[in-house]
Amino acid sequence: MAAKSTSLDPEDSLGYQVRRCHRRFDRLLTAYLSSHGLKTGYWYYLRILWEEDGVSQKYLSDRTHVAENTTASIIGSMVKDGLVQRRRDEVDKRKFRITLTDHGRGLE
Repeated sequence: MAAKSTSLDPEDSLGYQVRRCHRRFDRLLTAYLSSHGLKTGYWYYLRILWEEDGVSQKYLSDRTHVAENTTASIIGSMVKDGLVQRRRDEVDKRKFRITLTDHGRGLE
């Protein structure tokens, strides 16, 4: 009975192939978004806001699995780029609510 041959070539591993696929997808997404004047980091937040507008920064941070300080920075950039508005929550003044602008909604 012949022994089963196993390849140690990293390119044969499933993990390597998944990572390679992800990197290719990320490059294509970046190119597509940049043609619309968008940064890749905005995409994940816009997708959530297109489904649920007016959520808190904390909620966006939790949904994207990104640290709250990073989310605050990205949201700040999105405000400057006219994609979203940041407003204090009317009930809990410690929270900010993030809402899409007409421009942000139009990108959907």
